[in-house]
Amino acid sequence: MEDRELTEEEKKDLLCKGPEFYNPSHEWADKKVALFGMPGAFTPGCSGQQIPGLKATLAQYKTQGYDVVACLTFNDPWVMQAWRRFNVLKDEILFLTDIDTKFAKNLTWNEGERVSRFVILIDRGQVLYAVKEENFAEVTVTSADNIFHQMQLLKEEAEQS
Repeated sequence: MEDRELTEEEKKDLLCKGPEFYNPSHEWADKKVALFGMPGAFTPGCSGQQIPGLKATLAQYKTQGYDVVACLTFNDPWVMQAWRRFNVLKDEILFLTDIDTKFAKNLTWNEGERVSRFVILIDRGQVLYAVKEENFAEVTVTSADNIFHQMQLLKEEAEQS
């Protein structure tokens, strides 16, 4: 591919829009949600393992009845939009920012000013499952495959009760 100067229209398309207010309590009130807390955009664990894993298992999450898959980091909204675009995702995964780590700090699931690596499975406002990595640089209990397995277990439990 040949190097060339971008046109003004191409440059405009690359710009990220400003922050948009999103109220999860309202938006998720009647939904099943898989919320993935991640230390930061473009980091090896997040970009190299978690996002590719989520992309690969997204259809499986939908078969378990999950309406929303979201990831939350401390990064600002412009970085989150760029990260979503970098991963060639439109609205399949919701990219949210906890810029002051207020949410993560309320859970005590923060690493200083970063969000810890965690997953919370929510059904209509009720937490079904929550797990946090002991070492936020690792992706083990919060891997997309492990969380899909937890979803299956939760579904089996619900069917038996």
